[in-house]
Amino acid sequence: MVITNNCACPFASCPVDLATACPFDSDGVPVGCKSACLVDALAGNAANSLNCCTGSFDSESSCPSSGVEHYSYFKTNCPNSFVYTFDESSDTAIWQCEKSCMFEVDVEYGVTFCYDVSNFGLP
Repeated sequence: MVITNNCACPFASCPVDLATACPFDSDGVPVGCKSACLVDALAGNAANSLNCCTGSFDSESSCPSSGVEHYSYFKTNCPNSFVYTFDESSDTAIWQCEKSCMFEVDVEYGVTFCYDVSNFGLP
């Protein structure tokens, strides 16, 4: 996915198609690529999870990125994106326009989803 704008504002992006690394079933349909937090939630463990930064892990000091499963996979492939709850400290997750563009009324944003449908077993 790519977000662009006409004001030269920095933007989050993920230049890599992460779906190609997802687990596939025998028919070639992806069956994985859930976040570690979602996996914990589906297992009933979301209330006190290091992967979700909840419960006893609800602060940046108790939930470092190094403790979140697959953090480096997502951050390496999508370095300019917000990957987990406390990703602000990465300095690559939150973007702000230059002051000269902040109050532009006519800033236009475009969102492009770059999926290759052939990876999903769709017609």
